[in-house]
Amino acid sequence: MKRIYISIVLLLAIIGTCIGAVIFLSYQTETLIREMDKLSDDFDPEDPKAFLPQTEEVIEHFRERTIVFPLFIRQNTLMEIEAELEILPALLEKGEPKDFVASLSRCQTRLETQLRLEMPLLQNIF
Repeated sequence: MKRIYISIVLLLAIIGTCIGAVIFLSYQTETLIREMDKLSDDFDPEDPKAFLPQTEEVIEHFRERTIVFPLFIRQNTLMEIEAELEILPALLEKGEPKDFVASLSRCQTRLETQLRLEMPLLQNIF
């Protein structure tokens, strides 16, 4: 009888860990998407260099929040998103507002796509 109780406890622990991981991944990803969305909404093409500190803050938050993401998401995808984010300050310094907004939008879209693909739904499993 002890084996049954132990196996039930282990099963519940695994299920709890999986649910916690999905909630954590969703929360962190949605927070990053909201930060990027706020930056693109506040962006003023007339004065792009004024948004350099906010852009660097978004990049730093991305690095902090995605430390454990490789446990859930392919690392190549994260590296591609981070590489796209890394060019944003250079685009601001060169005065390329359309390219800045497009790159930021690509990062948001890729994060949203990854979040949707990582959800444990039947359509993602089969």
